[in-house]
Amino acid sequence: MTGWDIVSDIIQHFPPVSAVVLLSTAAVIFIIGFSRRGVNFIKYGFGQTMLDSSLEKRFDDLAAGMAGMATKEDIARLDAKIEADIGRLDAKIGADISRLDAKIE
Repeated sequence: MTGWDIVSDIIQHFPPVSAVVLLSTAAVIFIIGFSRRGVNFIKYGFGQTMLDSSLEKRFDDLAAGMAGMATKEDIARLDAKIEADIGRLDAKIGADISRLDAKIE
């Protein structure tokens, strides 16, 4: 069985209009891919170069993001700051509640 036999079997399973649309779409994709990538299109497929560069860019972004991640010391410092802020807010809320209680009475 050759590649043409497989294409023929696929075409026979579709109505004629659908087969023409399917083959026309495949032809357009092949023409665009071959005109942009040449023989590499036949070797690697449509958009392979774009996919490789996209993945490479994402890995570079991930590495840059990981380089800027917080250390344990940064997290401990932020935790202490949050605890201090919570303490100040708790004291302020307590004072506001006391003042409101005094106004109510």
